[in-house]
Amino acid sequence: MPHPVPRALVFMPNECFYCKEHITKCIFTSHMFGIMTCTFHQRAGHRDIRAWLHTWGAVRIQDARKFVEIGDILLVLDKGFPIRRASGRIEHGWSLFQGFEKEPVMIRRLCGAWSIRCEKEDNYRYVRFDEFIKDDIVCHLHTDPDDFKLAMSYAITLLEEGIYLPQVNEQLRPESREFTVNNKSIHMIMIP
Repeated sequence: MPHPVPRALVFMPNECFYCKEHITKCIFTSHMFGIMTCTFHQRAGHRDIRAWLHTWGAVRIQDARKFVEIGDILLVLDKGFPIRRASGRIEHGWSLFQGFEKEPVMIRRLCGAWSIRCEKEDNYRYVRFDEFIKDDIVCHLHTDPDDFKLAMSYAITLLEEGIYLPQVNEQLRPESREFTVNNKSIHMIMIP
């Protein structure tokens, strides 16, 4: 049986994507887009959301913060930073995008580079991670420039390798189930 993928939850029946039982939880990838699960299938829902995000080159920032390599650079960026405008001018006063209600903040792979959404007043844009290690930007961060460049290279490597790869591999692993038929236990391996 294929694994459910996130979809629009507007006007959807109030049932688990796995077993059609009444739902108790919605797991969102963005506003009103995700997977609905019953209590029993919540773990599978989180796994399948993460595997789907991996496929689409996205990482929820709250998941990324759990990894020291990424969490350390986000702590530095939480203090504010400058960005390079399209004109080449350096503009100060930017911060990490805080998100909207029910909209997780994402790190995204855009045009082949890992990027994070940033904001300043009512302006929003994605900034490539490798922009933060350029000499005229990194010198304005509240940290040692060489340490930050090294930490950023570790973070980019981790993102390239895929922080959701364990969930992708779990999806690919054959499922093992045990059934009882005529008082006999039958063990089956189900290949996805």
